[in-house]
Amino acid sequence: MHAFDPTDSLVRDVATRFGTPTYVYDEATLTATARDVLAFGGPFGFTARYAVKANPAPEILRLL
Repeated sequence: MHAFDPTDSLVRDVATRFGTPTYVYDEATLTATARDVLAFGGPFGFTARYAVKANPAPEILRLL
């Protein structure tokens, strides 16, 4: 899994530009995590699914 380590100045810049609360997602981390989950394999033929209720943002849905 990838770790995002924002600097204090980056966090302040994002807050200034977009206001708060602001949620920032790392595409590489989301993609890598999704690949890891799908590669894990499910018992009894189960398949991992994304719960839209967790985050219905269109950009996240398109990515996943």
